[in-house]
Amino acid sequence: MRWPTHHVFGLGAALFFHLPPQGLALALLGSVLPDLLDQLWASLGSASQTARQRAFAAIHRGSSHWLGLWLLPFLAEKYCPAWLLEAFCALALGALSHLLLDALTPRGIPLLPFFSRPRLAIPLCRTGSARELVFFLLCCLGLGLLLWRAWPEYLALLAGSL
Repeated sequence: MRWPTHHVFGLGAALFFHLPPQGLALALLGSVLPDLLDQLWASLGSASQTARQRAFAAIHRGSSHWLGLWLLPFLAEKYCPAWLLEAFCALALGALSHLLLDALTPRGIPLLPFFSRPRLAIPLCRTGSARELVFFLLCCLGLGLLLWRAWPEYLALLAGSL
C-alpha cells in the first residue's frame, strides 16, 4: 500500500479507539513508521541512490514489518510511566494498522522475525493498483464518518485546554 492509504487508515484506527489529539499525531507517524525504518536502514552505508534503492528492496517488509515488534509496547504496562506507555501504544497502533494493510497485498508480512518465510498474505490488492485506489477512497469515506462522529469530542478537548 502507498503512504496516503496508510495515513488515512492509521488515522481512522486512532479515531476509532478515541485517542487524544497527541495520540492521533503519533498514530499518523506510526502508520508509516515500518517503511521509514526500512528506508533508514537501507540508507546506512549506501552512498548512491541506486544502492539505497537496492538495499530497500532487499529489506523491505522484513523485521520492521513483524507483528510481534509492534505488540511489545502493549506489554510494557508495568515498566513505563503512563504518559510514555500511551505514546508508545499510539505509535504502535499506527504501525499495526500499517501491517494490517500490508498483509492485504500479495507480498504480505513476515510471521517470524529475521526470516522471509512464512508470510501472512491475503492478496486483495497490489500496491498502487486500481483496487488500492478504491480501498483508499473507502478509507477516506470511513475516516470522514469517524471524524464526523468524533468532532464534538475533540472540540470539547480543545476548548478545555484553552
